[in-house]
Amino acid sequence: MFTVLFDHMLRHIVQKGTLRLTMPDGSRKTYGHGAPELGLTLSDPYLPRKLILNPTLAAGEAYMDGRLTIEDDDLRGFFAFLVPNFHAAGAAWFQKPLAWLRHG
Repeated sequence: MFTVLFDHMLRHIVQKGTLRLTMPDGSRKTYGHGAPELGLTLSDPYLPRKLILNPTLAAGEAYMDGRLTIEDDDLRGFFAFLVPNFHAAGAAWFQKPLAWLRHG
């Protein structure tokens, strides 16, 4: 369930650039198109759930613990990719999945 929500969330958020994501099961997904490009690998099967429920805390903790790997360890590129996409998605991007979970 959370993997589907996570996929939906990323499809909505990534509007500028290309995100190449490797999931914990080894599957690969691509979101968006064009530059800039960002590659991420999730190694924790519970991380999609955590990123949906508390994205900033979960991303920071997962990066520090090695459960979220940024291609070329480019933390600056990670933020340069995310900030414009979060801004373009609007403030309510995370409220829809949370409301769905609450009222499911």
